[in-house]
Parts: sequence; structure tokens; C-alpha cells
Amino acid sequence: MIKSSSRDMSERRAFARRLGGFAGLPLLSLLAPFLLLPIIARLGGVEGWAAIAIGQSFGAFAAIAVTFGWTLVGPAKVAGASESLRRLHYGDSMISRLLILTIVVPLASAATLALAPESHRFDALAMAVAMAIGSLSPAWYAIGVGRPGWIAQFDVVPRLVAVGVSAALLLYTGWIILYPICLIFATIIGTGIFSFRIGQLHLRKGTEIARVLGQMWADRTGALTVITAGAYSATPVALLSLVAPAGSVAIFASAEKLYKLSLFSVQSLGGAFQGWVAEDAPTHVTRRMHFSLLSHTLLGLSGGSGIALLGEPITRLLFGEAVAADPMTSLYYGLAFMAVSINTSTGRHILVPLGQLRSVLVSTLVGAVVGVSSMIVLGTIYGGPGGAAGLAAGEIAVCVVQITALATGTRRI
Repeated sequence: MIKSSSRDMSERRAFARRLGGFAGLPLLSLLAPFLLLPIIARLGGVEGWAAIAIGQSFGAFAAIAVTFGWTLVGPAKVAGASESLRRLHYGDSMISRLLILTIVVPLASAATLALAPESHRFDALAMAVAMAIGSLSPAWYAIGVGRPGWIAQFDVVPRLVAVGVSAALLLYTGWIILYPICLIFATIIGTGIFSFRIGQLHLRKGTEIARVLGQMWADRTGALTVITAGAYSATPVALLSLVAPAGSVAIFASAEKLYKLSLFSVQSLGGAFQGWVAEDAPTHVTRRMHFSLLSHTLLGLSGGSGIALLGEPITRLLFGEAVAADPMTSLYYGLAFMAVSINTSTGRHILVPLGQLRSVLVSTLVGAVVGVSSMIVLGTIYGGPGGAAGLAAGEIAVCVVQITALATGTRRI
């Protein structure tokens, strides 16, 4: 009994340290560009703000495609692996991501140029490229091996420097394109240094193209899951830009920025739990999984309520009256936040460690169909609030399918 209590206490301390590292350090990386966004909103005006948002949206979807599921299955792969196998996995991830990057960046760039306001097309293009290249970050690897310090060194610090430099240049020149350009250089430098420090990736053993392509095919379920989820979670602004004018897109984008900032809490908590649960080598629903789901449910309820109630005044303060979010858009984004927080735990922390990747894929396919179609239809009719309602519908659909799969799977076990 004493040994069990001591083990529990040790587990709690280890998890607290992990959570502190994965939450505290990336917070700086996220808050810094968020503080820069009010400058961009005021310098660029309604069209410039909409252009940056469209570029971020298409770039974010491209980034999800480039990761090819490594953010979902990668941490579990390296969590209990030997050092040599970890490096092999990292080498595979870099080669696969670079291959996909050469395909999706031109596609995302073309879509961005087609939909961005004409006066700020190149600002939007640079933003899309910066977001896509950001997918090369080694953060997933650091999460898997439980090293938040690596995120600080090779992701957070370069981004903070980029934000500081771009803020000074923006205020001096008024050119908002300098912000994404600085982000591009930050990602290339940080990822390049990390890749060299980790041991040159075992180039002769770990980067044969044919073998990497074979591994990509083996990981297709996880990749399709992540990419499908990105179809509705990373591109709401892009989808709304298809059916709504720039003014509506700009207002909608302000609510989306607050939503994305709030999702940092879900990502931090999810990252801390992901490797922690995988370390337990679960073969059934464990105590760690229950704790994860409870924590994410409480976070979803509190965070979703905050977005719904405070979305309008916060965006008015940050981005100005002209592009402030309206109450209904904020309400639906609050519902989406709650659903994302819950399905992050049911998917990444329970179904994936239990080997039920197919259930996660089915849930994301259902969510994508419901979310994309709802955003387009409701966005056409109701504008920004309709687009946010469609996003919430998609995320809620994911929850329903995953919870159903979890309930039936638990009974089988």
C-alpha cells in the first residue's frame, strides 16, 4: 500500500514537471505573435487583416498535410524506443515531410493568391508559406521523449526572435509581409540546428527514399486522420472566404484568432498527457486515460464558456472595433473549443494508444464531412456565425463517434 502510494506521488510529480515544461515554454512562443497581431490588424486594415488570415488558414492546412500524421503517431513511436530507433524515426519524418512540402506549398500558394484581396496578395502568400514550413518543427519529437527544453531551444526561442525583429520592422516600414518572412527564417534555422545536433539523422541508415516511402504507406491511417481533421479545423477562414465578402471574413478571423490562442491550453495539456499515457504501455483503459479525459472535459467547459462570454469584448480591445467578433460567432467558437478539448483526449490519449486508429480516422472523416459542408452552407446563409456553427458541428460529430467507439471498445475489453 505504501509502495503504491509512493508510486502515485512520484507519477504526479513527474506529470506536473512535464505539464509545466510543455505549457510554460510554448506559451511564450504563442503569446508573442498574438501580441503582434493587433499591429498587423491596424496597419493592414480590413483587407490586410483578411489576407493574413486567409494565408494562415491555407498555410495551416498545408502544414497539417506535411506533418503526415507524425504529430499523432510520432510521440508514441519514440516514447519507449531506443536512442538509435528514435533517430531513425526522426530521419524518416524529416524526409517524408520535405517530400510532401514540395507538393503542397505550390497548391496552398495558388489557392491563397486566388482568394486573398488583390491589394495584399503577396502578404497572404508569404503567410501561407511561413505556416507550411512551420510543420518541420521538431516539437512532436520533443513531446515523445519528454524533453520540453528542446521545444524552447529550437522552436520557441527562434520564433520569439523572429517576432521581436518583425515587430520592429513593421513599426518602421509598415510592411506586414516582413512578419511571415521572419517566421520562415526562424523555422529553417531552428529545425536545421536541431537536426544537426541530434546526430546528422543517421543519413546512410535512416533516409533511404524507398524505405521512407514504405514507412509512409504503413502510416497512412494516422496521416489520413490528421489531414482529414485539418480540412475543417485548420481552414474555417479559407472556407468562409469562398462564400463571404472580405469584411465578414475579417470579423470571423478575429474570433478565430482568439479561438486558436485558447486552443494552446488544449495543445499543452494534450502534449503533456500524450507521452505520459504512452509510457504506461496501455493494453486497456487505464487510470491515466481517465485522468486525461476528466482534465480535458473540465478545460473544455471552462475555456468554451470564456470564449462564448468574452469573445466580443476581447477581440474589440485587441483588433479594433472594425473587425471585432460578434456574440453569436463567439458562442459557436466556444462550443467548438469544448468539443476539441474532449476529442483531443478520447482520440490521442485513449483510442490511439489502444491501437484503435481506425476509429479515430472514422471520427475525423465524419467530422470533416459534417464540418466542411455545414461551414459552407451555414456560412453562405448566415456569414461568420454560420461558419462558426459549422465548425462546432464538425467537432461535436468527432466527439460523438469517438465516445461511441470508446464505449463499445471498453465493453469488448
